[in-house]
Amino acid sequence: MLERVRSGRSARLVIDGAGGFMATPAYPDRGGPFPAALTNALRSLGVTTLMIVEESDLGSYRALDTPTLSAVADTVLQLQVRTTERIRRFPALRKSRVSHCDLRVREVVLTPSGLSVATEEDPPVVR
Repeated sequence: MLERVRSGRSARLVIDGAGGFMATPAYPDRGGPFPAALTNALRSLGVTTLMIVEESDLGSYRALDTPTLSAVADTVLQLQVRTTERIRRFPALRKSRVSHCDLRVREVVLTPSGLSVATEEDPPVVR
């Protein structure tokens, strides 16, 4: 992956399913310090990396637990999904090393005209 990033001069990289990526049985050496080494290598190449980790991955694979992610990530964004009468999504910025951030939880709804964002106390209207 690093060679591909170098040769393609990539500026951004998305690792979708980072828990599965780290826990692949064919690569047992991906545990322990591997997440930190990988993110440091990508950062040194000037690559902005988005690692997607499902909460279910955190329960089964401890190399990507909350303290590890906090140590290696500049920014941690959590997306909580709640199911009531409909599916509701609440992103929350949990950490930002590079700037001050708004820590309020807000609901995000995809509407025909784009994203609608509101505070939890003032949910958006879905049309």
